[in-house]
This record gives sequence, C-alpha cells and structure tokens, in this order.
Amino acid sequence: MKFVSAVSLTLLGATAVLADRGIISPAEGSTVSLSAPLNLTFNPGQYFKAGTTSIDVYFIHGELGKEATFALGADSRVILTDFKPNTQISDHNVVTNAYQVQIELTDELLAGPSWKHPWKKTLMIVEKKWDSITGANTAFWTTSFDLTE
Repeated sequence: MKFVSAVSLTLLGATAVLADRGIISPAEGSTVSLSAPLNLTFNPGQYFKAGTTSIDVYFIHGELGKEATFALGADSRVILTDFKPNTQISDHNVVTNAYQVQIELTDELLAGPSWKHPWKKTLMIVEKKWDSITGANTAFWTTSFDLTE
C-alpha cells in the first residue's frame, strides 16, 4: 500500500486479519478477476479527536508513482464520490468507522481499448477528514493490483 498525504488516513475491513488500517482490500500486488466484483475495504483508523467525513474513489489504469494526484485524467475513472462510512471495524479493540463496497467491473467502467487487458490497475482513495489540531484536511491512499480475465 502506498500512502501520500499531509495527514493520516486509515482503511477498515470487516474481515481483515493481516492489515487493520488503510486499504485492506484489494491488497497491494494482488490479482483481481474481471469475473467477480472488486471488494474495496478501507479503514481510516480515525478515533479520539479525529474523523473521516467521506471518501472519493478513483480507478486508475496503470501504477502510480509518488505524485498520485497528477495521474487523474483520461486514464482514471471516478467510482464513488462523497461516500460515507458504512461499517465499523475493531482496530486493536477500538471500534472505528470504515468503508466496504463491492464494485462491479462493468463494461462502462472498463470502456476503452486498454482497460480490459491484464495490466496493473490502481485504486486511489481521497479521504476528506478533520482533526482537532489541523481542522479539515485531505489524505490520499493508493493500492495497485493486477486485473485478469
């Protein structure tokens, strides 16, 4: 998992065992089949005097370098906007709000000559959050995976 931000962001997953914060699923470097929905599980791990208000999710063709925000454009698709927390996960015995969704890999989402090829894809989550010290801020989370037929 790659993390680029001035502020922290955590992803929660209800079934996560190995990782309990950040983008839990799909895991970095994993293989995802076109024939099944893509499971996105994210735990921002915000508690105490901080919280996440919503996330935007982008599906990006290829892998990202450290400058993730410059990749948004023709080679990206918006999957979710202003998505609110919809589950809770226990993170080291602290219950935090999290996100979990099944994303259908439809022809519309994968439109274009190169999108269905078994290449690297990246999910980028833009987390809108707040904390008691810096107020409102944004964090960026990414994970890359192989998409196969």
